[in-house]
Amino acid sequence: KDFYKDPVTNILWIATEYGGVEKYDPNASKFRRGLLPIERGFSQFSFVSCVLRDRLDPTGQRYWMAVWGIGLFEWNRHTNVFRFIPARPNNALNGEIFDLAQDSDGTLYVANAGGLTVYNPRTNEAHFFN
Repeated sequence: KDFYKDPVTNILWIATEYGGVEKYDPNASKFRRGLLPIERGFSQFSFVSCVLRDRLDPTGQRYWMAVWGIGLFEWNRHTNVFRFIPARPNNALNGEIFDLAQDSDGTLYVANAGGLTVYNPRTNEAHFFN
């Protein structure tokens, strides 16, 4: 339910209801799928609400994914490895994520049910504001 078009390659990344992202390469007319890991009880049939390319990653391989009912993932599109960012006791990074944004310092702003979480990937600190 979210799209991201890579400005360099023109590849279109499509967030899906089925626990992953679809990659469409218009140059090759090909689709490819990246699925969430099924360990830890994650369902590959979860709704991906947002995909965001990490602005500070010079390789263009790191993306952030919000998965409804589960939470936040860091995804390396080259290796197809997903790293789950666990929720915090103060409701920060809960599983009800609507949208993601990133500032020029790399801080993520996570719009979730009941408020906003500010997450610093470098320090792994998250602060929830309702």
